[in-house]
Amino acid sequence: MIDFQTMAPYSRIVLAVFVCMLVSGVVQAEERHEYFSIAKTMDSALAQSAIGEDIRLIFDQRQPFTPVRSFGTFSANSEIGYADKTADSSCTQAFISALVSLQQRARLEGANAVLYPSTEPSSESTSASLSFRCDIGVLNTSVSLHGEVVILEQALTPAAL
Repeated sequence: MIDFQTMAPYSRIVLAVFVCMLVSGVVQAEERHEYFSIAKTMDSALAQSAIGEDIRLIFDQRQPFTPVRSFGTFSANSEIGYADKTADSSCTQAFISALVSLQQRARLEGANAVLYPSTEPSSESTSASLSFRCDIGVLNTSVSLHGEVVILEQALTPAAL
């Protein structure tokens, strides 16, 4: 039979050790950043089904466009938990979700394109048109995008990528 009076001090110690281990594990778990190919992500089935064709997404910064009208630069953030998926698939889902949010903002403004959606500020966007940054934490992933919402002349509006 278990003697709870003698066990009580030991259970408190065990509980204290467990809490310390739990807290130290969370503190040590740092967020990491990974970069993923935009082209590969845009070719995914999820992207094909989720991203609308009415609002163009122009990633290649080597293609300069002069918009008829600019509504400004907007941000979209998406955070996805990945308890039942890999970090890679969660990052893909977060990126696509952020793109859809930028498209929704463009529709709201009456625009027809989002120029150069990127996860990096324009001063740091050396390879921004090729990849996106995903922040991978302990329980979730997140992607923050910035893009200029504009109206382009229809003849100048190329397909995404």
